[in-house]
Amino acid sequence: MPHTLDRLLKEQRSPIVPHHISEQISALLHAPNHNTFAGLRDYTIMMLLLETGMRVSELVN
Repeated sequence: MPHTLDRLLKEQRSPIVPHHISEQISALLHAPNHNTFAGLRDYTIMMLLLETGMRVSELVN
């Protein structure tokens, strides 16, 4: 029985992040100009939010 349940769960799984959303995230991360302070700041903030799952409200408070 456990083997059947494992197989069913594996068949029903979908990607955590759909492909089109991955493309949008990639486009957002490539948007800031890394040669300016503001661009590097924006990129760092986006990476922090993405990698930690932190909410924007948690970042600004």
